[in-house]
Amino acid sequence: MTGWTTVAAHEEWIRGERNQELLRVFGPYVVMPWIRMVHVGVGFEAMPKDTGCGGMVMVVERYDGAWWSETTSFVEEGRCAWSLAGSDLARDGGDAFRFVGVQADGH
Repeated sequence: MTGWTTVAAHEEWIRGERNQELLRVFGPYVVMPWIRMVHVGVGFEAMPKDTGCGGMVMVVERYDGAWWSETTSFVEEGRCAWSLAGSDLARDGGDAFRFVGVQADGH
């Protein structure tokens, strides 16, 4: 997860030598067709880097047009520490995504 300022900036980095080196090193361990990459328009700088409490997990939800997925109840019940949402920048009318910080409680 990164915070590219534009889709074009990320595409430029993909072509760069640093990314090509990472692909050479990690390529044998990654099944590229299984990876779905999305450019989400969300203020990543607002995403907490250190919540100061242990056991925090981040869940990424995709909105399917009817409802959010499994962590919706955490948000509705006030059990999340933070939540950010944005849509796919690469496609007009693309999917919406929400990033939710939830206190892990073993469930």
